[in-house]
Amino acid sequence: MNLMLVDDEGFAIKLLTRQLAQLGYDSVQGYERAADAMAVLDTDAHGVDLVFCDLQMPEVDGVEFVRHLAHVGYRGALVVVSGEDDRILHA
Repeated sequence: MNLMLVDDEGFAIKLLTRQLAQLGYDSVQGYERAADAMAVLDTDAHGVDLVFCDLQMPEVDGVEFVRHLAHVGYRGALVVVSGEDDRILHA
């Protein structure tokens, strides 16, 4: 299973990559810039089975990234994560 992590916080990528490796997932690509992840998906959207995407990122936010997934025909699973406070997420 090929996983993609998209988060502007490098520490979050390292932490999640390590946790996923402990669970047996060794094919994990991490991107601190959504634009870099989008470029990969442009060439091989079907080569990724699961995407973890941060909601709040500079340049390209999580919502725009998810729209790009639809645009390239991504058919894998998606997990949207956020460090935002619950009050902000429910607004």
